[in-house]
Amino acid sequence: MKVLIASDVYHSQVNGVVTSIDILVRELESYGHEVRILTLSSNRSSYIEDNVYYNGSISAGFYPDMRMFPKLNNNIKKEILEWGPDLIHTQSEFSAFLFADYISKKLDIPIVHTYHTLYQYYLGYVLPGKKLGDFAVRKYFHRVLNKTSCVIAPTEKVRECLDEYKIDTQIQVVPTGIVGNLPDKISEERKKELKLKYHLSLDKKIVLTVGRLAKEKNIQELIFYMEELLVAEKELQFLIVGGGPYYKELEMLVQKNNMEKSVIFTGMLPHEDLDEIYQLGDLFVSASISETQGLTVLEAMTNGLPLLCREDKSLSNTLLPEKNGLFYHDKVSFLESLHRILKDKNLQTAYSEQSRITALEYSMTAFAGKIEDIYRETLENQVKYKNMKEDYLDVETGKLSFSQIYTFHKVS
Repeated sequence: MKVLIASDVYHSQVNGVVTSIDILVRELESYGHEVRILTLSSNRSSYIEDNVYYNGSISAGFYPDMRMFPKLNNNIKKEILEWGPDLIHTQSEFSAFLFADYISKKLDIPIVHTYHTLYQYYLGYVLPGKKLGDFAVRKYFHRVLNKTSCVIAPTEKVRECLDEYKIDTQIQVVPTGIVGNLPDKISEERKKELKLKYHLSLDKKIVLTVGRLAKEKNIQELIFYMEELLVAEKELQFLIVGGGPYYKELEMLVQKNNMEKSVIFTGMLPHEDLDEIYQLGDLFVSASISETQGLTVLEAMTNGLPLLCREDKSLSNTLLPEKNGLFYHDKVSFLESLHRILKDKNLQTAYSEQSRITALEYSMTAFAGKIEDIYRETLENQVKYKNMKEDYLDVETGKLSFSQIYTFHKVS
């Protein structure tokens, strides 16, 4: 099978969408499928590198690091059409989707789409006023997603969101799988080496968060909640791993409150280095409610971290209260839960072990296998669609009558 994956973001950024694409490509290729990627470059230049088509782009302006296609490069267009994919799997809803739609119509092939982003948490960058924003989002995504043959939701939380758009396309829930083999535990000597590298104390408990530093990730809440704690309790440090558009603001917030020795920023790190960094932590925390699945939470689980997260439906099947962590709702419950986990070594160990056990349910192989099944079903339905369309076609007019269209729609 030839699969074209189309996404506005790829290796120019580090986020859950890119992680999901990398895993999917690797697993599909291991099954013998031919996979290529259409994405935007970080500047106006278009080029082809290995199996990736980088189309020239310009800054979108309204959201940090977001870019858009001014047009699809002719050489890239020609290459893709000559290659002739069987199916397109889109991963974003804007520029890459528009060109995927063009290729889909040119080659008469279906589009499968994964809906990664809950845009209601990002509207402040674009549109003032919640009512206007909600209306615009629903209108746009109703139109876009109805052009697809199947929409994949990573969680039930996302399915509920998609139901509000009232799309006709079928929706399937498939959590992204990130787990191959569980990472090996690093040695105490390696931990010591890494702690010295990142200016962490050797004898302090480390509270850790990982992810893109954007306002909607709500890391500022964690800093506010921990401010008194970090001043009062000298045995704690807060390690923030990642980069992004809100980095400077968070850094200034820490400096303003004289917390530089207690709150440590690593900046953006290569993904292959993260397993070791996770294992420096005694507890993983997250305040975000904008996630569709929370891949960093899963990564923390594979490395055996207990979890403390703001309660959110995206984590309903990963954070299991009283088994591998706790949910919090406000500052009081956050601090009480943090104390409870870090003060009880037996509880911390039990949560840690259960995190690794639960993580195994999110295997890369199972994820890719489910996606492959959706591809095959979509292509089979495409053949049925074409055959049925021919059966109902009026030879004289070359069109379908209203009654025939209705019958065809009900049958398909």
